[in-house]
Amino acid sequence: MLRPRMLILTASLLVAVGGSVPADGPVATSEMFGPEAPRGLSVQADPRAKETLYRPAYDTWTLYDLRIYPILRRAEDGTRSLLLYVSTQGDRRIGMKSLDLEIDGSALTVALKHSDVKADTSGCRIMENVLLEGHDELIRRLAVAREASVSVVGVRSTHRYRLSEEEIANFAQIVALYGAESLPEPEKSKASPEAGSEKKGLTNPRLIRSTRVNPEFPVMARDKMARGKVTLHAVVREDGSADVVDVLKSSARYCGFEQAAIDALRRWRYEPGRQDGRPVDMYFTIDFDFIWR
Repeated sequence: MLRPRMLILTASLLVAVGGSVPADGPVATSEMFGPEAPRGLSVQADPRAKETLYRPAYDTWTLYDLRIYPILRRAEDGTRSLLLYVSTQGDRRIGMKSLDLEIDGSALTVALKHSDVKADTSGCRIMENVLLEGHDELIRRLAVAREASVSVVGVRSTHRYRLSEEEIANFAQIVALYGAESLPEPEKSKASPEAGSEKKGLTNPRLIRSTRVNPEFPVMARDKMARGKVTLHAVVREDGSADVVDVLKSSARYCGFEQAAIDALRRWRYEPGRQDGRPVDMYFTIDFDFIWR
């Protein structure tokens, strides 16, 4: 009988020490527009394109059937524009041809060009997505909708999805940002010491080995005999609990490896790290290797 083999390599390099999360995650905590971003908003600067993108903050590793949300784009000269992002995941390629939307009982269709659709077939699920310009009116209608649904019409099949209240609220948030007098700026990474620096008075967390459990090998990946490696940015809290800040890298996307690693790590317990004898939050990276044999 084949059994999954998972080689778990724990890294001891700490990338931050203190009570707050380093500013490299997509979600900020301020509740007001201005220098800091509202909760649940991702603010990402693209130096090459000379623009900043504002979008709802989603975990990039989560498996889903449909995602639809607006993006606010701010150019270097301050010009603002709205974009519509739609993405599907599935076992087979849909071959997206159009989007049929129903908003508060009113129907409309957005035709898609073949060149609009991008596909990623490298993972256990196939992702297709489009990023559309020139649909400001549609985005504004969704922002004030009581109920809405979207049917993704493909070459092979049609899939219908009902938008949740949270998804509609995402449209309202981005439209509100578009009209705001000022916009949040991307957070800048803060310099922080590494464990190897042997900072005076600093001791690293120590894993309580009896709490260390291996991740479950995802069924989807097992069926495809897939293998993968996940690198997590994690934190050991003052109370010894472990949590995940972000997924830094994943070699096989849309297979469920990321969530399996996260679920396992959150069950681990540590003797907390200390600064001058006082327990403190400490950040580190950790690799999970998934191999099915």
